[in-house]
Amino acid sequence: MKITYYIGAGASFEALPLVENFPNRMESFKTDFDSFFKVVPTALDREKLFAYKKEFIKDIEWVIKESDKHASIDTFAKKLYLKKSYSDLQRLKAVLEIFMIIEQIKNPTDSRYDLFYASILNQRVTNFPKNIKIISWNYDHQFELSYSDFSGYKDIHSNQHTLNIITKHAHGSNEIDEFLIIKLNGSLGILERRGMRAKEILKNVDTPLNIQFIFELLDIYNTIKSSQEFLPSLSYAWEQDEGKVNNIINKSKDATYDAEVLVIIGYSFPFFNRDVDRNIIGNMNFLKKVYIQDPYPDDIKDRFFSVRPDFKDENIKLIKNVKQFFLPDEL
Repeated sequence: MKITYYIGAGASFEALPLVENFPNRMESFKTDFDSFFKVVPTALDREKLFAYKKEFIKDIEWVIKESDKHASIDTFAKKLYLKKSYSDLQRLKAVLEIFMIIEQIKNPTDSRYDLFYASILNQRVTNFPKNIKIISWNYDHQFELSYSDFSGYKDIHSNQHTLNIITKHAHGSNEIDEFLIIKLNGSLGILERRGMRAKEILKNVDTPLNIQFIFELLDIYNTIKSSQEFLPSLSYAWEQDEGKVNNIINKSKDATYDAEVLVIIGYSFPFFNRDVDRNIIGNMNFLKKVYIQDPYPDDIKDRFFSVRPDFKDENIKLIKNVKQFFLPDEL
């Protein structure tokens, strides 16, 4: 059977903060960030480093303040987009990218991805089941970091290529009949406006978290925050300004229109994503069964009906156990 996984932030909660926990996690992050600057090698440009640090801390405090004023950090991002406050949106994305990269290096990868790969891979580490497609709202690297333990690849790009990861600016193999992962909100990287070429900021899975790398990150942060030539490759699905490059919604629809089973993990169907959700899930014309995995799946079920009001209640199964990613009997 054709199976589609629909992934939200809850799928990475062992490693990264949920949306509602962003302000508290960023407060802790700001405190911990100072510890990197206790010993600075003489080879580094101290003046530039500390100027970058001052600016970055100021922007973290701005994000924390705005997060407290809005329902979520994603709500704030959508508000900036609607107001056409593009410089502030780019500033927000720059902070989020650096924050998420450091958090991923600091914390072990969510262990549930490891078990998921061990369960679905057959005979070889590159032998993925073609009947599985993954649509993810996450822009983190949990899929790539976990898979590196299977592939042996230390560079993020090689893992993305093998996993057939597709974003607006990274097209994977473009083989939608194969196993693939579509990241609706892009990935943590930098985008060169000329040619629209995306590059990951975190290049290697074993990158050490030291002052030298922090300097590199802050230099990149300064570039994507203020440059007209570079953009964050974190790009929300509802942003239409670059849709002409690779319409990620249509790609998702083409890849999953024939899904017969939908497995929803850690996704809450926020209202401002509703048009995208209706576009993709509403296009699944052969859908027979839906599994919702969440600590509070009844709430998610109610929201699912706002996307697919035609779907029969008896064909939805709720999974409260979140210790591992659900593997349906249809696999």
